Amino acid sequence: MRTQAMNGKLVVALALFVIVLVAARSFSVDADSTALGYLKTHIATLQQVLTDPKLADHTHQAERRKLERLILQQLFDFHEMARRSLGADARKYEDRMREFTPLFIDFLEHVYVGELEENGDAKIQYVRELIVGDKIVEIDTKTKLRDGSEYSVDYRLMLSPAGWRV
Repeated sequence: MRTQAMNGKLVVALALFVIVLVAARSFSVDADSTALGYLKTHIATLQQVLTDPKLADHTHQAERRKLERLILQQLFDFHEMARRSLGADARKYEDRMREFTPLFIDFLEHVYVGELEENGDAKIQYVRELIVGDKIVEIDTKTKLRDGSEYSVDYRLMLSPAGWRV
């Protein structure tokens, strides 16, 4: 009789353990990491600016671009991107990085902001998140544009003293 009662308690304890384990596992799979949450929040904020009817008129372009740039500056570490774009030559031109970085940012803005504004309401699918240690997270996305074309953007976020940055 005593063995039967202990077996019953063991089965209940084991069942509770399995339930807790499954719940914890499903929570970690479904929950966004802080990096993914950060990326989603900033992209959603950018899309709000891009689709805001009050800012859509050509007369509000300067105001809209200023807001876009503020959001992008919070999301992207442009100084690090400029340095990495030079690759091995970054050390060689370290003394010119103050000159190069604003030009690099202007180039990116010139190339991509028009495309962003044209497709501000694009549907973004967050495909995969890969945590590469404590300070690096890679997030793969797919975007479908108005014209039906799709493209992928793979973000690499690094934890810096200022927080997560692409």
